[in-house]
Amino acid sequence: MAANKIFSPKRFGLLMYNDLLIHFKGYVLYITGIGVFMYIIMTWAMYISWHFTQNDYIPFSAMFGIVLLIVIGTAFPSFNNKVTAANYILLPASTLEKFLSQFLIRVVITIVLFMFIFHFATDLAQNSFSPEKRIMLGKQMIEEFSFSELWNSINSNLRDKIAFLFMLFSLMSFFFSTRLFFGKYAAIKTFITGTILVFGFIGIMILFSFIFYPDETSWYRETIALKEYEICKDLNNTQLYAYLVAYISWIFFLVTGYFKFKEKQV
Repeated sequence: MAANKIFSPKRFGLLMYNDLLIHFKGYVLYITGIGVFMYIIMTWAMYISWHFTQNDYIPFSAMFGIVLLIVIGTAFPSFNNKVTAANYILLPASTLEKFLSQFLIRVVITIVLFMFIFHFATDLAQNSFSPEKRIMLGKQMIEEFSFSELWNSINSNLRDKIAFLFMLFSLMSFFFSTRLFFGKYAAIKTFITGTILVFGFIGIMILFSFIFYPDETSWYRETIALKEYEICKDLNNTQLYAYLVAYISWIFFLVTGYFKFKEKQV
């Protein structure tokens, strides 16, 4: 048992292989279903649109991101019932190995696969139309999707773009780690919990606005009153707070999830 507390690359690889072996059919169904779904809605969107540009891909990528969060929220599938949970806990591997294997499969590999599926689905949808439909009078009516173009379309400086990526990763870490606090229907419960936390935070901010700035706050005109001041060039207090949340919150979620998982191991 003492050896199980030490990280072993060989045992870690076997643990990942065991997970992929057990849930292989489920993963294939996930990938196939999501790919077909994405292809259908992209084809339909391009069909009803006379001009499909890079900006038109943004809402679909956001919707695909929501699906990604739901899939991440299904991490640790063995915890869906007590029998499989007990078997998973008894696997001869350390807590860190089990936690990292799920993180690698459900977050890292899933993100890469989803990016590939999204790009493949959009390309397939575009090529489902004849050249006459795609190009009219020398103008490309259905533009090809590109992640680099999508990145460049974000109208922000590099610092804000990086913070945006960290915020997305923090959101994924929240869905991954909070899942450990629930059993069945963990993804749905995690989504509900996240919604409650967001609206709870907004409610607290509104309450503070009424307490500290009653003359500047009203329900119908402005919900939250904030006092901004410059900390240094091109950086105010609100931006600094947003950056700190983006850069640090994912650490909090992963550490919390790890210790919650470790608690289940005992």
